Formats: sequence, structure tokens, C-alpha cells
Amino acid sequence: MNIRKSVFNSIISITGIVFLIVLAVLYCFTEVSVPTPVYAAAWFGCIAVVLGATRS
Repeated sequence: MNIRKSVFNSIISITGIVFLIVLAVLYCFTEVSVPTPVYAAAWFGCIAVVLGATRS
């Protein structure tokens, strides 16, 4: 059971890292006109979901 939880936490962490990298690239290197608060909400929301999912 502990190995399954570890694998699940790793998958969630890697998915969160990839999502944050995509957000950073979209924010820094593209001209997509999404407001900064939306990016900030997505960034902090992703971090909160990853932390919440990997702690329990």
C-alpha cells in the first residue's frame, strides 16, 4: 500500500511540475492576453492541489 501511495504522489507531483512549467512558458514567452491574476490563481491553485493531494 505504501508503494502505491508513493507512486501516486510522484505522478501528482510530476503532473503539477509540468503544468507549472507550461504556465510559466505561456506567461513569459507568448503573447496570449490572459490577465496576470488568472495566471496567479492557476499557479497558486496548482500548488495547493499538489500539496493537498500528496499530504493525505
